[in-house]
Amino acid sequence: MINFNPLKLIRLLLPTFLRRPLRIAWLEVLLSSFIRRWSKYADWRDNMYYEVHVTAQVISIEAYLNRLFDPAQRRITVGDMQYDYRVYVSLRDEQYDDLYIDGEDGTYIYLADMQVGDGFVVNLPAALADMSTQVSGAVDKIRAIGTYYQINII
Repeated sequence: MINFNPLKLIRLLLPTFLRRPLRIAWLEVLLSSFIRRWSKYADWRDNMYYEVHVTAQVISIEAYLNRLFDPAQRRITVGDMQYDYRVYVSLRDEQYDDLYIDGEDGTYIYLADMQVGDGFVVNLPAALADMSTQVSGAVDKIRAIGTYYQINII
């Protein structure tokens, strides 16, 4: 990355016998528009550099969300999602029933108790509840494809 300080460059490009305070101030005024644009670009570049290096790991998502939405108190937490999905066995003509129930003892016949996909929960404090759509947008940008998430207000 280019680390560039325009004010320092102004001083370095002048010959030593022309480095008077009034002349340096005059050159800084002439280049003030460029200096402002460069500082905005440098801030944007640093933010993009940070955002590119955010991964879909829980600790990385949590740090990113806290940096964006709660930098002072860092109250946003990310945890695992608890699933209760079950895949059940049914015959072709029974596919439109709610569940397949074994006739003898009335129990359900499940193929497996399994998690469908991967997911996480973003716990937002109540003070940040109005920012839930912005948090959702930020999570959509960085989450891995195929993962589910849920935002809980605590």
